[in-house]
Amino acid sequence: MAKATFKLNVSGVRALMKSEAVGAMLMEHAEETAEVAEASADLDTTLGIREPMYAAYLDEGRYTLIGKAVASTKYGRIDNKRNGTLLKSLR
Repeated sequence: MAKATFKLNVSGVRALMKSEAVGAMLMEHAEETAEVAEASADLDTTLGIREPMYAAYLDEGRYTLIGKAVASTKYGRIDNKRNGTLLKSLR
């Protein structure tokens, strides 16, 4: 058998990692994680106002897009610190 060699098209890979298709996939996973975290949030607020504590968004890195699920409010940050909600929602 002959040895095969190939050269990776780095600029093509970088373009792929910043494409709309990859962004849509990452956003889908980030939104799913935020929804699971929101559903499993265990923090009672006495204000009676129930705004979403977790949100998802896309961030652009140097070479790729990054999907993020974050605690978007003060109560979300408290809930996540006490219960590890975002980490639990990844499983």
